[in-house]
Amino acid sequence: KKRRKSDRNSDESSSDSENDELKTPKYNRNETPFNDAKLRENLKILDGDTAEIYDEITNEIVDKKIVSYASSMASSDLPVTTRRQRGEGRVAGKAAQAFNVPSAPAGMSIPGWIAGQLKLPPNGIKDAESVGLCSQVFFVSKCQPNSFEASLAKPEQEDEYDPTTAQRFLLSPGDFFQVPPNNSYRLQNHSASTDCEVFWTIIRPLPPVQAESPG
Repeated sequence: KKRRKSDRNSDESSSDSENDELKTPKYNRNETPFNDAKLRENLKILDGDTAEIYDEITNEIVDKKIVSYASSMASSDLPVTTRRQRGEGRVAGKAAQAFNVPSAPAGMSIPGWIAGQLKLPPNGIKDAESVGLCSQVFFVSKCQPNSFEASLAKPEQEDEYDPTTAQRFLLSPGDFFQVPPNNSYRLQNHSASTDCEVFWTIIRPLPPVQAESPG
């Protein structure tokens, strides 16, 4: 049976939600925001980032962060981690994390995941890296059509990215691509005029289940 989490924890979550509701969302858009006054007359619209949900791991009803507003996500500069090819320059990009959900305890079969966005300026590069045991999925939201390169290392390179043998794809807005576990990938915006914006999700591997000792 689903049960409400203890009042102490519930109060703490409610307080956080109330603080969030005091924040006025900021819009970094060219388009005028939709006038929601009539919607709010008939519907209960939440202004914070939490909602009441059932938590399968604890079998409790809890308040949990459900929304991540673009205006509140802090972006970080991507590092330049390798020597670039001739003519590529040292332009990198920025990444922001929206959610970071840990895996459930071993045996529950609920993987953890991380999601966020990546922006590469014109001629920007995200240097090659391996995803390890994770899986990663990307969605191309914005770029000059056919200008965004996603490449994978040849599997025999054993997590080493070799630009001379890399498997390269040119993508456009609306396209997806994935990186399976234990593969290396690299991203590049070949456009000289248009930013590239990509949304990504990392799926963590399930924790190993320890075998029971013979008794």
